[in-house]
Amino acid sequence: WIFGSRSAESGGGAVGASRDPVRFSIRPPAGVVEVMNPQVSSAGDLVLYQGWRRDDSGRLYSHRLADGVSRAVDGTEGGVDPFLSPDGRWVGYRKDNGLFKSPLAGGDRLTICPDCRVASGSAWLDDGTILYNNAWLGGLSIVSADGGSPRVVTQPDAAAGERGHWFPNRLPGGRFALFTIFPSQSGINDAWIAVLDLGTGAYRRLVHGADAHFLAPRHLIFYRGGAYHAVEFDLSSGTVVGEPAKVVDDATEHD
Repeated sequence: WIFGSRSAESGGGAVGASRDPVRFSIRPPAGVVEVMNPQVSSAGDLVLYQGWRRDDSGRLYSHRLADGVSRAVDGTEGGVDPFLSPDGRWVGYRKDNGLFKSPLAGGDRLTICPDCRVASGSAWLDDGTILYNNAWLGGLSIVSADGGSPRVVTQPDAAAGERGHWFPNRLPGGRFALFTIFPSQSGINDAWIAVLDLGTGAYRRLVHGADAHFLAPRHLIFYRGGAYHAVEFDLSSGTVVGEPAKVVDDATEHD
């Protein structure tokens, strides 16, 4: 896996070559034969991933770049689709029909929502809530990371060709969040990146693509057409600047 620690200055919204890129490989613990869904912490010092063993049992592992060691996270047996808290202290994940969280430093698994039925993605927001997709052909809901009753935030607009709202992702500052609009009559290559106003529930389309992530200080990274792209993003207004540029060729989504 590769990520850039800093982005080069560039004009017109294009993305130049990254300065001081961090390249690293992760050797999972003995017995782990498949690694999925890597998540990099906001500080860039830790990777959280889902590992499967030969006996088809899975759990979550944390890998700190400082020592290059992967460690099992207590209480996460059977957990899938991990996501990290903004402060990097907790990992949230789906298990069966519920949402749970475990401290990365070790400790008991805690229940967030026993019957949230997450379908395709969750994000831990700055205000201590979790935004998640509530059904494959559904919208987004939100629930407190401390537990409670979820509430619906968005519903797909069938008249506009929307089939589902997937892959929510956090944006710093707490005003906006990202998600993917999956189209009703085509595949992932025709999906849209959208920005959600968390205060009003209104959302708008930004660019064609899927599963966008914010790369500080001012870019979105997203998947489109078999490659990863980047586009400049104004965090204060929730708008893109210029046109996307390809940054990684021949990529597979969620690698």
